[in-house]
Amino acid sequence: MKLSSWEALKQYREDTKDEVSLLNPESTKIILAVGEATCGIAAGSKKIAAVLQEESKKMGLDNVEIIPTGCYGCCYAEPMVEVRIPGQAPVHYGYVNEEAAKKIIAEHIVKGIIVDKNVLRVEVTST
Repeated sequence: MKLSSWEALKQYREDTKDEVSLLNPESTKIILAVGEATCGIAAGSKKIAAVLQEESKKMGLDNVEIIPTGCYGCCYAEPMVEVRIPGQAPVHYGYVNEEAAKKIIAEHIVKGIIVDKNVLRVEVTST
């Protein structure tokens, strides 16, 4: 995309404000970032994103956003899902199949219990 003027840049910023606000540390949204680079797509990440979306709707979770992201650098562990809950350390899940995706919603998002079987790492954050 080529922006040809200051006004075009301001308009682009306005158009993408909601998307960027999801990454704001002060956001109250729960973010489920699904690895959708070619490695993730080849491993079935599109289906996993659909299952996460479906399960979120079933549970009435209107504060959950499922977003695509690029490669996490662990292609061997695709499909991968990163869970970002405000105020908590991000959790990276790997080898996520449909059953694991359902557990991520039912256990991690709803009950706050990390699904140990699929955890690749929990980021350490400083306060």
